[in-house]
Amino acid sequence: MSRPSFLRLWFIAAWASLAGLGCGPPQRVATESEQNLAQLSRLYGVYLSKNKGQAPTNIEALKAFAGKSDQADLKGRGITAADVESIFNSTRDKEPFVYRAPRQSDVPGVGPEEVVFYEKTGVNGKRYVAFTTPGKVAELDPAEFKTAVPEAP
Repeated sequence: MSRPSFLRLWFIAAWASLAGLGCGPPQRVATESEQNLAQLSRLYGVYLSKNKGQAPTNIEALKAFAGKSDQADLKGRGITAADVESIFNSTRDKEPFVYRAPRQSDVPGVGPEEVVFYEKTGVNGKRYVAFTTPGKVAELDPAEFKTAVPEAP
């Protein structure tokens, strides 16, 4: 095989392999409820960082914190003033998210990952939940939810 033919084949092979990059299953777009929960979870993380790792006593304390927080700081974390009120509600079941204070650990802000917020009702038996890791959201089936939040109805 002559040198120009070899180079031509090499470039064709390289182009073909690069053309396949990025192909794969399309990325799923988060629902509005997932986005609200992720923002609420990030707000929870900001609260922890500003309060020496101590969690809010209830969701009203978190709402009050959001209202008096530096809006530029919140916006930098992906939480805008317009979102602050809406992030406390699920768009799927049309109910406010339920806040579940995490168990206290010996070191504030440190401990096992737990569900902190969840949909009160959810849809088709499934509920979105947010964990103590800021921004982490998942949809749990009834069995998974009962394991994660045993005290919930």
